[in-house]
Amino acid sequence: MKNIDVLFMVNSGVLGITNYELGPKSAYKVVKFRNALQKALDNIQELEKSLLKDAGIEDVQVFNKELSELTSNDNKTSEEEVKLKELEEKNKKYNELRSEMLNEEVTLDGVLTMPYEDWHTLRKENRPKDDKQSEPLNNYTEKLLENVLWTAPVDE
Repeated sequence: MKNIDVLFMVNSGVLGITNYELGPKSAYKVVKFRNALQKALDNIQELEKSLLKDAGIEDVQVFNKELSELTSNDNKTSEEEVKLKELEEKNKKYNELRSEMLNEEVTLDGVLTMPYEDWHTLRKENRPKDDKQSEPLNNYTEKLLENVLWTAPVDE
């Protein structure tokens, strides 16, 4: 699993999943999983702050505002052209560093697997109530979490 997968799961709502329908043993495994996912997210957020600093960006909002204003200005002075080029280089460096970070492998520490039967129950419990909501435990997430949070049944 990669950092980008952690962000995908967080953005899909996995941190908000419930585990009421599971027995205590598997419910606890879900708690451990959510905690590990939150820890991975916290780590990514700290890394992003570090990457901004490495790229020379101190205040993201000020940086983005200045970049936007200079980009949309059709009558730039030579000083503004130089400043725009500097900002674009910082932005490019940050994007390259962030892309590398997002593709780094990550392990969710302390996560224990549950049987597929419990995983199936967990998915059913957390499916959206209407079509406008996204499904936190979607098929992509299921694939990511195989042998991390759940294991396939043994064929007999």
